Amino acid sequence: MRALELFGGGGGAWQGLTAAGVEVVRSIEWDSAAHEVAVAAGCPSVQGDVRDLSLLEGLGPVGLVWSSFPCQSFSSAGNREGASDPRNGWPWTLGVVDEVGPRWFMGENVMGLTQHSSEWCGNPQRCPGCYLHQVILPELRERFEWVGWSVSDAADFGVPQRRRRVCIVAGPRAIRWPAATHAAPEKCLGLFSRWKPWACPEWWDAPSPTVMTNEVKGSGPGANPHKMQRASDALYLGTGRRRLTVSECRVLMGWAPEYDEHLGLVTKTDAYRILGNGCVPAWVEAHVRAVLEADSR
Repeated sequence: MRALELFGGGGGAWQGLTAAGVEVVRSIEWDSAAHEVAVAAGCPSVQGDVRDLSLLEGLGPVGLVWSSFPCQSFSSAGNREGASDPRNGWPWTLGVVDEVGPRWFMGENVMGLTQHSSEWCGNPQRCPGCYLHQVILPELRERFEWVGWSVSDAADFGVPQRRRRVCIVAGPRAIRWPAATHAAPEKCLGLFSRWKPWACPEWWDAPSPTVMTNEVKGSGPGANPHKMQRASDALYLGTGRRRLTVSECRVLMGWAPEYDEHLGLVTKTDAYRILGNGCVPAWVEAHVRAVLEADSR
């Protein structure tokens, strides 16, 4: 199956799509650092804005559109401005879907998209859960025979990180959602009880908390993660914690080892952001395989 990827980032979803056997013919990403990393990895990344439909010229027919549309407007780590946030990438995604007309659509986002706001519930422009159920899903149902969504944890697909994400699928028929396989605790790095390193040893080999874009916080370019760079680092040193390295974050995301070299092409801040905003390939692969299985029925 040929696929078009939107908001491709540094290539996290591309790795999963490719591992599932999908041919990604184009991946669109506006961020120059993420685009550079993706190209170095071999991803067919094109730098540009997904709203620019001229980027679709010469694309040819595609059976799948994958979109990791921006999550800042729905993430619990942000201001949760929902659809009113100018970074909301759903309308741009829908515009591409209408232009391309794929057989299948897959979308990935933070779990916050499924949650309702106690203050804004009933207002789909401010409440993430209402936006999902009153805008996104109905708009997909106007275009596809079947629409469904599911929330699952990347740790259940063999990566050493807790990372719960929602997957939205639309297509000609229902899919069988992938079942959790394993947590693979043997892949853990043995240091990810970083919130409470004094806690019970059983936590030391548990999956890490979610890798964030701000892992770099408090350390300057080329800084030693074991030394204090700013006053805010005193908390880390006082409790025996330290910053994760870029390579450790790469392992937690389940990205290929060669990405250590690719991520070295950009600044450390960019590398942390690319990983924190990225997709877990194993999680993507499991969900794409479910779509391919349904497509073959």
